Amino acid sequence: MRFLLLGAVDSFILSIFVAQLDFTVGVIHSPMWNLNYPLGIQNFEKLRDAGLLYIDKTRFVYELVRRPGYYFLARPRRFGKSLFLSTIKACCEGKKHLFSGLEIESLMPEDWPRRPVLYLDFVSGDFDSSEAVAEVLDKTLSRWETEYGVTESSGSFARRMETVIRRASETSGQKVVILVDEYDRPLTSNYDHPEIMEEIREQLYGFYSVFKGMDEYIHMGMLTGVTKFGKLSIFSGLNNLHDISLNETFAGVCGVTDEELHSYLTPGIEELAEKRSLTIGETFGRLKAYYDGYHFSENLLDIYNPYSLMSALAEKRLGDFWFESGTPTLLFQAIRRHQAVLSDIPGSSVAPGRLTGSPMDGTSIIPLLYQSGYLTIRSYDSQSDRFTLDFPNIEVKKGFFECLLPALSGHSDESADSFINKVCSALKRGDAESFVGELKSYLADIPYDLRRDIGRYESYYQNLFYSIVKMLGFKVEAEYHTSAGSIDILIKTDQFVYIVELKLRGSARDAIRQIEERGYALPFEPDGRKTIRIGLSFSMSTHTVEDCIVEEGGLL
Repeated sequence: MRFLLLGAVDSFILSIFVAQLDFTVGVIHSPMWNLNYPLGIQNFEKLRDAGLLYIDKTRFVYELVRRPGYYFLARPRRFGKSLFLSTIKACCEGKKHLFSGLEIESLMPEDWPRRPVLYLDFVSGDFDSSEAVAEVLDKTLSRWETEYGVTESSGSFARRMETVIRRASETSGQKVVILVDEYDRPLTSNYDHPEIMEEIREQLYGFYSVFKGMDEYIHMGMLTGVTKFGKLSIFSGLNNLHDISLNETFAGVCGVTDEELHSYLTPGIEELAEKRSLTIGETFGRLKAYYDGYHFSENLLDIYNPYSLMSALAEKRLGDFWFESGTPTLLFQAIRRHQAVLSDIPGSSVAPGRLTGSPMDGTSIIPLLYQSGYLTIRSYDSQSDRFTLDFPNIEVKKGFFECLLPALSGHSDESADSFINKVCSALKRGDAESFVGELKSYLADIPYDLRRDIGRYESYYQNLFYSIVKMLGFKVEAEYHTSAGSIDILIKTDQFVYIVELKLRGSARDAIRQIEERGYALPFEPDGRKTIRIGLSFSMSTHTVEDCIVEEGGLL
C-alpha cells in the first residue's frame, strides 16, 4: 500500500514568452537545435505526446511503483514534483507507449498492470477557507463516484472516499493508487490565519484518516509537498510512511543533476554561450553558480533548479526566474512570527531530523527556509550527524534579499531599488552624510501598520539592515568578527572602508566609542583606503535614525 502526496506550488507555470512560443502546448522552441523546453508542462502524457524535452526520471518511478507502500517527498516549489506525480500516474495506468525509449522500459515486466489511479489536485485555487477546500474535495469525489459507478454519494468526505476506493478496486480487479498533488497548499496558504488553518487541518485529518484502514484495497500512495505537518493524521497514523525527502536513493528525483545537464542540455548551453559571447566552460560555470547548489541528502549530489535552468536556456539569459514566478509571502510571515535573526541563519548547524520536521509545529524558521528552497545543505559531518546550511546559489541569495527589503519596509520594489541606488552612489563617493540621510528618509516612510508591529518584533532592525547590506553589491559583511568583537556592518568600496555600528537602545556617541575602544578600525589601516566610522542610533518611537556621528580617518 503506497500513498504519494505531491506538494506545494511545484507546477511549471508557463512564464516565459518569446518569439517562438507555441501557444498550443506551452513550449518554447529553440531554433538552432530544435530543443523544446517543457516550461509550463506538468503533465507527462501531454509532454511525451508533444515530443518535448524530457529528462528521464523513470528509474525513480520504478522504485516506487514496484512495491506497496506509502511515501512522502518534500521539495521546493517548481522543482518538478507535479510532473513526477503525473509520470507515476501514467505508469500505473499502464500507458506503456508513453515510456518508449525510457529507462523504465527495460526494468518493468512486459505486461504492465493497469491500476485505478485516484489523483487529488490542490495545485490551483484560493484556499482562504475550509469551505474552499470542501469544494475541491466534493468536486473530486463526485467525479470519481461517476467514474466508478457509485450511485449513492452521501455522508462525510471520509466515508465517500472509502466507498470510492473500495468500488474502484472491486470494479478493476486491481488495488488502487492514490496520488495527491500539493497536499499542504491549503494549510500553508493560511499560515498567517491560524484559526482557518486549524479548521482545514481538522477537515483534512478526517479525509486522510480513511487510508490507513484500507490496505487491502490500496497498492500505493505518495504524498509530496513543500513542508510536512506532523499533526496531520497521514503522518501520525501511518507507521509505515516512508519519508524519502533526504533519502540518498531519491536525491535526484526532482531537478537536474550535472550528469543530466551534460546529457540533455548541452546543445542549449552552446546556444546560450553563442548568444552571450561566452565559452562553453564559462557558460557551464555561470549556470552552476546561478542555479545549482541544491542538496537533498548527505551525499551532496548537486541539483539544479529545473525551472530556472530551462528558463535561462529558453530565453538565453541568466535571470531570477524562480523568484519572478512567485512572491514568498509565507516566508516573510514566518520571519516576523519567529522573530528570526537572518544574519545568524547562513552557516547554521542542524540535525537531519530538524529539516524533515514541520516548521508550523515548532519555533524555528530553519525547516521552512530549507523545505522552501531558500537554504540547502552545504556540508555534512558524519561524526556529529549534522548538516551545515547556506543559500544554494546566486539566484536564491540575490532574490531573497531583493524581496525581503520591500517586505520589511513596506515600500514598493521600485522604491527599494531607488533607495539602494542612491545609497550605493553615496558610498562610492565617500559621502557618509548622504548615506545616512537616505537611510533616515527611507526608514521614516515605513507605513504606520508596519510600524505598529515593530515593537513586538525585536529583530526587525537587524533584519532590515542585513537586507540592505546584502543588496548593496559591494564587499559587505554583517557581524564581521575581529579579535575584540563584532562590527555590525563592514562595507568596502574601491576607495573607502565603512565601519558602521548600530545602537537601538543607545546613542550614536556610544556606537563611536565602541568602535574606538575595541579598535575595529585597526585591521584596515594598512589597507590604503580611507576608513569612515559611522555611529547610528535609532528611536523606537519614530522608528528611524535619531542621531548619527561620522568620523573619517586613513589616507587614500
